Amino acid sequence: MVATIKLTKRMLIKHQINASIPFKQFCLEELGIDYALIQKGEDGRIVQPAILYSHYTCLGGMFDKDTDCVMHKTEIRMYRQTTRGDDLLSIKNLKKIAEEGDVLKISLKAQGSGSCWSRITIDHFRAEQSLEVAA
Repeated sequence: MVATIKLTKRMLIKHQINASIPFKQFCLEELGIDYALIQKGEDGRIVQPAILYSHYTCLGGMFDKDTDCVMHKTEIRMYRQTTRGDDLLSIKNLKKIAEEGDVLKISLKAQGSGSCWSRITIDHFRAEQSLEVAA
């Protein structure tokens, strides 16, 4: 399963992304995390390591020859807002590489051939590439 998020200016400025229905479904099916059961506030925050692949530039990060893009180690924070209980997520250091209109495709991919463990993978595309990846 893949969850697609189109970034807005507000998401980048506030470091908060509303957890869409497809993202919450991804969390439940792939990670076993149910947003309905997450406690409100800082105590309920769930942090998962992730790899972000930038498909547009070679600035920063480490070049990954297998994917022909730049790889950034990051983390996804899933939480519920303290006051209203909004379902939110944030991605560490996203503001440094992303712009308004960019598209993120979040999935769970096996690591290495024959590997029995998986990692959250975030594919990052520029706005002009988003027509190719929109699904």
